[in-house]
Amino acid sequence: MLLVPIGSAGRQLTFNVTEAHNCGTCGELREFNLRLRYEWGSLFYLPVCVTERQYQLVCPVCEHGWVVQRRSGESMLGGDPIPWRHRNGWMVWTGIALVLGMALARSGGLV
Repeated sequence: MLLVPIGSAGRQLTFNVTEAHNCGTCGELREFNLRLRYEWGSLFYLPVCVTERQYQLVCPVCEHGWVVQRRSGESMLGGDPIPWRHRNGWMVWTGIALVLGMALARSGGLV
């Protein structure tokens, strides 16, 4: 059996940030919640980078809503809520590659 070291995963975060809007499905004024859905690519089960992100304002009753622009979503939250390891895991892999390359070069393994 061959294990593929490349994969992806995702997460959904809901925040305590609300905006009052008229819900087109419910037909009532509701406090829409801000939600973030994002996915990241991974290498050997360690996150490498975010591949997709989407901020949404969602009705708490019927789950309908709309997509919010990234800048608007991040300004409502005061920054990027995605953990550093999911956004910048490529830096860790680059560091690992540099250390291994330097070790190989020093031992004479790289010619």
